[in-house]
Amino acid sequence: MKMGIGNKTNAYHGITSTGAQFWNSFPKGVEGDVLPRLHKRLEELKDMADDPRKIAQDYIDSIDAKCKHQIQAQTESEDLIDFESFDLGDIENLIDDMFLSNDCEQNLIYRILKADLKEHCQLLEHPKIIDKLQEHLKQQYMDCATGRFIKFDSAMAQTCHDLEKNEVFYPKFPDGVELIVYRGPTANSNTVDVYINRHLPNEPHDIGTIKMSPQGLKHSLSDCDGDRMAIALSSDFPHTAEEIKQKQLKENRYSEIVKPDKKEYKGSFEQIALDAMENKIGIVANLCMKGIALETSVSQFQPRKSRNSSKIFLALR
Repeated sequence: MKMGIGNKTNAYHGITSTGAQFWNSFPKGVEGDVLPRLHKRLEELKDMADDPRKIAQDYIDSIDAKCKHQIQAQTESEDLIDFESFDLGDIENLIDDMFLSNDCEQNLIYRILKADLKEHCQLLEHPKIIDKLQEHLKQQYMDCATGRFIKFDSAMAQTCHDLEKNEVFYPKFPDGVELIVYRGPTANSNTVDVYINRHLPNEPHDIGTIKMSPQGLKHSLSDCDGDRMAIALSSDFPHTAEEIKQKQLKENRYSEIVKPDKKEYKGSFEQIALDAMENKIGIVANLCMKGIALETSVSQFQPRKSRNSSKIFLALR
């Protein structure tokens, strides 16, 4: 018998966007926690719209945040950029490629912009750079519209049998604090919960992981094959944390989600590759999101207006 061993992904600390699928389930959290941040972010975007230097700095900050786990101490041994060997076509192709990269180490334009902002800002006059920075600004407005501008921590889920079902072990945050933890995509609020962060003195500090009890993993419909959890301090999102707790009460929970057992792929390797390219992850969650959005809208109606909508509301439950 031959066995192949592969590494799906390495454990690392990162950040993840939340988005409409998550916030759709927590309208009170949106009102109390998201809207103040949204107003602030929109003011920032408005302020930078006519200043390429500020847009470039925002782009750099966004890459820094995404790659924070990869950034090492700055040294003088970084590869030097040989500008003399570039022609105009090389530079324009490079700009196209590098603006698609989120990797600080490989993103040459990120490094050039970072250096340029400290000196004469000459690169910001290049038409291609101007276009790409405008694309970045446009994407920031899009993220504001969808809620993706709200970022949570991200770490790989691992099992720990010394934790209670309502506890997690995430050394990055203090012992005893409450954490919002979930795995995306979320079909509804059932799999989003508030846990107590419990530091275990004898548990290894595996960098880039969050330890959860077997019950906690099951509750979040997660397993330990590379699933990454989104994590945030409840104190940073108090209205959302309180709403999550209310949604976890027995009378407020949706019908339980049954996660089917994984099945082996059948067919040729080529067919397996083609099926994997379709990436159907999140389709069911998106359909559920539409239903929950309708439910939330109905619940906001005045009683005299919602009579005709009661059947829809009950059907969604």
